[in-house]
This record gives sequence, structure tokens and C-alpha cells, in this order.
Amino acid sequence: MSMETLIRGFPFITSGIVAAVQKASAFRNCPNCSCGKVPSVKIHHYWEVEIIVTGDHILSVRNLSIQYFSERGSTIAVDRVDLDIPRGEIFSVVGESGCGKSTLASSLVASIEYPADRISGSVLYNSADLLTMRREALRKILMRKISIVPQAAMNSLNPVIRIGEEIRDIVMSHDPEHFRDYDVKVEELLEYVELPKTVLSMFPHQLSGGMKQRVLIAISLLMDPELVIMDEPTTGLDVVVQKNILDIIRKINKEKGTTIVLVSHDLSVAGYISKRTAVMYAGKIVEIGLTSQVSSDPLHPYTTALLRSIPRIEKRNKPLPTIKGSPPKIMAPQILCPFRDRCSDRFDMCDRIPVNDIIVGDRVVKCLLYDSKYGRRTSSNPEEEDKMTQIPVDLFRKSFVGSDDTITLTDITKTFVSKSGFRSRHEVKALRGVSLSVRPGEIRALVGASGSGKSTIANIIMAEFKPDSGKLLVGGKDYSAAKGRDVRELRKQVQLVFQDPYSSLSPIHTVLYQIMRPLMINNDISKSEGEKRARMLLQAVKLVPVDTYISKNPNELSGGQRQRVAIAKAIAVGARFLVADEPVSMLDASVRAEILNLLKELKEKFNLGILYITHDISTISYLCDYIYVIKDGLIVEEGDPMEIITKPSHPYTVELIDSII
Repeated sequence: MSMETLIRGFPFITSGIVAAVQKASAFRNCPNCSCGKVPSVKIHHYWEVEIIVTGDHILSVRNLSIQYFSERGSTIAVDRVDLDIPRGEIFSVVGESGCGKSTLASSLVASIEYPADRISGSVLYNSADLLTMRREALRKILMRKISIVPQAAMNSLNPVIRIGEEIRDIVMSHDPEHFRDYDVKVEELLEYVELPKTVLSMFPHQLSGGMKQRVLIAISLLMDPELVIMDEPTTGLDVVVQKNILDIIRKINKEKGTTIVLVSHDLSVAGYISKRTAVMYAGKIVEIGLTSQVSSDPLHPYTTALLRSIPRIEKRNKPLPTIKGSPPKIMAPQILCPFRDRCSDRFDMCDRIPVNDIIVGDRVVKCLLYDSKYGRRTSSNPEEEDKMTQIPVDLFRKSFVGSDDTITLTDITKTFVSKSGFRSRHEVKALRGVSLSVRPGEIRALVGASGSGKSTIANIIMAEFKPDSGKLLVGGKDYSAAKGRDVRELRKQVQLVFQDPYSSLSPIHTVLYQIMRPLMINNDISKSEGEKRARMLLQAVKLVPVDTYISKNPNELSGGQRQRVAIAKAIAVGARFLVADEPVSMLDASVRAEILNLLKELKEKFNLGILYITHDISTISYLCDYIYVIKDGLIVEEGDPMEIITKPSHPYTVELIDSII
């Protein structure tokens, strides 16, 4: 069964014409609905019914399959996807990392390069296939008609030239004849995305993450394209900046009429900004419909699980539901449901019957539960799914239980000085009298926007920075001016879990080596004992079966798996405290829930004290016992999380809460 039109056109039924007629033999053999009819009117099958759909689509994906080559064989990233992008709307594609959404986004601008390769299918713009178009013809479309905002704003701008120079290079590359006409337009676009003209004379490293993202959005609009693809435009940004970026995107769509495809792992982002959403899993579109319906009443079990794993303020002291298992590595096109091994609603037919697209109301879902021949949707038991498995080992428990040690920062100040030339001197007061504490067996949150001083506090606790004044006490000992041996002693008690799991581990060493090394450096044990403890730690962070992971390098792991290895490495030395600096900001919603659950379990199991640094206030009510709100280097509010969330007293706290989407 093929439902290409319904994937492509059904969401746009309200603007088109739908008529159902009895099946005609003339169209009995149209595999994948590639019947070659006129694009504006499509005739396709739905079992015994043919459906005629018309609609205004700016871009159409037809039966697209893309694979990646490696030494270990090919991997299917996009598996026979059919999709239409409605003109003038914000359309979201959501799913976990590795589901194929970024590969799909790249294909929309014909950016498929080795080791990626198209197996089949097309991307049609004005009936022309972008994937087979000659480079010269493609250049006339890219930037002018279709542009893209790449995923990594931090790394997408040239670090050695100023922003103005980069924009001029782009204009010269795509429209040299009208080079002079862009000076005024560039300034207008910067103002449109709420940036000052002075940005043009700055280097990328002088801009915040949100400013870099706005620069990329301005660049994407340079030549007034009809369609802009935005790949994870808010990943890693604090909630205030994230909401600001999303409001700018919505303004572009409303005022300029630009069609926008938003690619994201965050369903809440899609729910805030888009009209329609396609949910992607293991290279397939598994559900598509109006975002309001997908967010409030999901059909596919995968969509349901994604939504349930998003932290909510009201979920205090409850385990966050997670999706068991990991996404499959697809080595060949799938005809059975790829989600069945992780699905709580799985039944016998899922292992035998090919999964196809089913109409449910005004939506389409790829799930046998909605097929009248085999079954219907039944709700799973959330209480059963919420149960967390217990850590099967008891590591270093004696080191933690009964400890009265506390991390205490008292009236800490820190000023950074930058110089430009011989005379120019600029001071930034990062911290202005900060006091906080963390005890074993509790998780305290430090919440604030980018640039508020959160990471400076983390670096002071780890003795990377020395405070200008004030004291850092750990277990009653003053480490404010720690050097040499004192620093090593401090780091046996306090370990840092970094924000980016992709760069916090050595890329050339195996998982086993990275955990064994701190174990053997800090303990007088044999190699065999070190390997035994490393295996126990991998069990503690739920990387099981252990033999699957110990010989892998970090590049073979997902983001969540890398973060688990980083946590295991941190507790390997027997530390009493963890400083977790934005540990889940770059992870998918389901993986984020797993890591938050893990931190909470480790706290209870090992009596750990955790300083949880974040910009996301929605996670702290679930995870934390106490909260500090920091702004411009000052703690502006502190106390019980629920009291602060329900009755914030400082305007900045109110702004943070209002920015939750």
C-alpha cells in the first residue's frame, strides 16, 4: 500500500479538493504512486479507494531513499520518504538524533555528498529534480529561491573573517552583478533580526550563540528566497534566546510570506511555531498532521513517547518516562515497523505485516494499531512505563554515605579584562558577590541565560579560574587559590560533566580505556581490577549489555550514550560532587529524560551532591531540591523550586518562566 499523496497532500486537504472513487484498473500498477500524472492533480491508491488531491506545494519529495557508506557497510538514513511542503507555512520535521531528519533537510537543497548517496527518488521544485540538476542551474535556485540555515551556528561562520566580509563573499558568489545593491539591504536585514549594524565589523567569536544564529537567518534571507530550511536553529540556546529566535522565524513567515521548514528534535519547539508537523523515525515519516493535533493527541506510539519524555513543571519528584532501547541502525529498506522493538503497544502482527499509511481523521499515521483489519489504538500504562530500573551495582557507597562535606561559595567575585591594542581595555564583571552551597545527597540548580555567569562559577569550583575575592570551600578546606597538588585533591572530590558530549571524550580511545584511566590513576589497582570496576560503572550508567560498548570509540556512540560515558568517567574517581554544566541541552527529548533520570538515581545511590547548571527551568522542578537564579553575575532569587516557579518574585525569573514553550 502506498499513501504518497496523503503524506504529500493530505495535510493540505482544506485548501484542495478531495474526491473518493472506486478503484480503477487503469491505475492498478503504480508502485510508490509514481504514476507520472500532472503534479497539480495526483491520483493514488488507498487499498480499494483512489483519492484525488490538489494543493499548493512549494517543494515535493518523492520516494526518496538516501544511504551512507562506511567501512562497516551502508546505512539507510532516509527510507522511501514522500512529503510535500505547503506554500507559505511553517512546516516542522521532528525526531530523535539519527532518524534522518538532517539528511532529509540537506536533500531539500541538493546537498547530498559522499559518503551519502541517493538510492532512489527525487526532490521536485517547479517540476524539476534538484538532485539531478546541473550545478550551474542549481546555483540559480539556491539562495535566490531556496536557502538553508545550517544546524551548528557556532561552527557555520568563517572564524577568520568579519561578518561583513562573509556576507559580501556570499553575495559575490551568488549575485555579483548586483553586489552594490546589497549594502542597504544587509543593514535592513540585521535590524529585522534584531542585530546592530556593528555586528558587520565583528568576528564570529565575538558574538553570542543567539547572535550567530540571527546572523545566519539574515544571510538566508539575503535574496528573498521563497523557502528557507532551518536545521535545529535553537539547539544549545537558553530559553529566552530560543523564544526570541522562534519569534523572529514566525515574523519572517508572517510578514514576508516565506515558507519555512523547521527541523528539530524538540516537539515543544514545533508546537510553538509550526502549523503542521511530520514525525520521523528510522528514516520514515511515521505521523503527519496539524501540529496542534500531533502535540495534544498523538497517534503513533513513538510520538506519544516523545511527548511524555518532555519535562513539565508539574512533574516534580516523578521519574520522566523514557523510550526503552535505542533507534535501530537500518542496513536495508524496512517493510515492517522499525519502532516495534521499542513500542509498548506492540502486538503479534507487527512482526509479520508490512507497515503502511493509515488515514485517521484528518491525519496519516504509519501504525498497524489503526488498521481496521488488525487492531486499533490502545493506550499503554504510563505508570508501568514510569518505573525506573534500579542500578544493579553498589559502587563506592562507603565513600559517600555519612559525608558532611559541602561545596560552599561565599561572596565570589570575578572580572575578566580584554585588551584591544595598547590602550583599549574592557572589563566584564562576570560574578558580583555570588554565594551558594551544595551538600551530598541533593541536587541544586543554577539557572540563568547565556552570559549570566553560570559557567564561570563551574570553572571556579573546578579551580580553572581563581576568584578575585571570596572563598571556595570544599569539605571545610579553602581551595580559592588552589595550585598543583591541591587542585588534584579537589578534583578527586569534584568532577565536571560537560555540556557537549561530542567533544568531552577523547576521540581516539575506547570507552573502556576512558573509564579505566581515571580508575587506575586514582586507585592502586591492577588492570584486571580496573576493567572489572569499569564494567560495573557502565552498568551503573545503564550502558548494557556492557560488551556492546567497551570496545567502541566515542564517534560510534549517540549523544546520550556519550554523556553516560562522561558521567561514568566522572564518578570513576569516587567524587563526592558533580558539576553538571548544561548536560542535556544538546540532547533529544527522550535521551534528555534518560540522562535526567540517571542523575537522580546516581544522587540517591551514591549520595552525590550535584550542581545542575541549566538555562531550562522546566527540568529543575522534576530534578532539583533547591534553585539559584543568576542574572548578570548576581543571584537574584533562590529557594524551593516549586515556590519560585509558582510565585516568582524577581522580574527576571518571571521572564525565564514565560519563555518556556
